[in-house]
Amino acid sequence: TFETLGGVYMMIEQNVADSLKKDLQKSEKSCVRIRVIGFGWGGPRFDIVLDEQRKNDSVLEKDGIKFVIDRDYDYYLGGMEVIETSHGYAVRAY
Repeated sequence: TFETLGGVYMMIEQNVADSLKKDLQKSEKSCVRIRVIGFGWGGPRFDIVLDEQRKNDSVLEKDGIKFVIDRDYDYYLGGMEVIETSHGYAVRAY
C-alpha cells in the first residue's frame, strides 16, 4: 500500500515492515529515518537508519512504525519504496 510522508508517496511490503519493527524493538530506537546521503546526475540518494525523531521531521506512522525525514529534504522524494536487501534496508526513490 502507498501512504504519504510529508506529501511523499511511500510503499512498504508487510514482510519488510515486520522485519523493521523487530529491528526497532531490538535497537530501542523510536523511528526509521530516511536520509539523503548524496547527490548525483540521477538525483539524490537515500538510505535508512534507526534513529530518534527530531523537531524538524516530517512523520508517517505505518504498521506501528514511525518513519521520519527532515522537512528540508522531503521535497526530494516524489515517491519511495522501502525494501530489504542482503545488507539491510534501502530506499528506491521514484
